[in-house]
Amino acid sequence: RLPWVEAGSHSFSHPFKWFALEGDEGGEGDNLNIPGYIFNLNKEIKGSIDFINDRLLPKGKKVKVFQWTGNCVPNAVAIADTYAEGVGNINGGDTTIDESHRSLTDVAPLGVDKDGWYQVFAPDQNEEAYTHLWTSDFYGFHRVLETFRLTDKPRRLKPVDLYYHFYSATKLASLKALDEVYAWAVGKRLNCIFTSQYINK
Repeated sequence: RLPWVEAGSHSFSHPFKWFALEGDEGGEGDNLNIPGYIFNLNKEIKGSIDFINDRLLPKGKKVKVFQWTGNCVPNAVAIADTYAEGVGNINGGDTTIDESHRSLTDVAPLGVDKDGWYQVFAPDQNEEAYTHLWTSDFYGFHRVLETFRLTDKPRRLKPVDLYYHFYSATKLASLKALDEVYAWAVGKRLNCIFTSQYINK
């Protein structure tokens, strides 16, 4: 209900490997194991959006964003489905430039065109990119501040994007990293926009 919260979908079964599933060759581990569920692209995108709109959101509020899951490599058909639902799509890209990897090759483009359908990449990466897929170095997300700095000057390449999962609050080290990142962000003069506005831009 809060006016500064924008609703989004992150799919139905959280596909980890979109290509494998879209080719009807999905195997164990390609998405979350939901008893009796067989991968269905319509259910992943339209179905999840409809469920949120119809059952979770207050009247007048609708899903604005579809956030790709797992490897974030959907095909053109899946991307087209987000457009058909009137929502923006985002994720993927892997912008991970930091002081250990000071190369523009570690800055992803804004997105990728797939057969006329545009997938928008996340501006910056979440804590998994800084914690070895959430297996170690749980304080690692503080390094996103290096990413912000290195994509700011001498020219702004990426916006500031505080992108993390809820489990960042489950470990003291990761919670301290979040606290450091938020303290930095609060101290800056940032032009705040919704994710859907970024996607449209």
